[in-house]
Amino acid sequence: MADHLKGVAEHAVIVDTTASEFVSDMYGMWLGKGVHVVTPNKKVGSGDLKRWKACVEAMATTGAKWGDETTVGAGLPILNILRTDLINTGDEIKSIEGIFSGTLSYLFNEYKAGVQF
Repeated sequence: MADHLKGVAEHAVIVDTTASEFVSDMYGMWLGKGVHVVTPNKKVGSGDLKRWKACVEAMATTGAKWGDETTVGAGLPILNILRTDLINTGDEIKSIEGIFSGTLSYLFNEYKAGVQF
């Protein structure tokens, strides 16, 4: 797929909307061929360190980009804000605290002591 895309488009992009481990294993190869990857899939960023490092190395070699975002923070674009608006402008983040799951936040707000959970 990556070879075909690079053959028909100067700026090839694969959009992965799965949560598949198998598909995320392909990112390093795609990035290594110069194909950009855009995804909310968390597997590469939170899984095997070797796989993540292969993606970072492939991006450095080819210039391909890996755009990721997720529904962390109840749908707020937290990752992009941290990278683009804070880190890339020189801010240093020392710690981050919070409940970054909308579902868990809802449950914690609704839970009342003494009520069966």
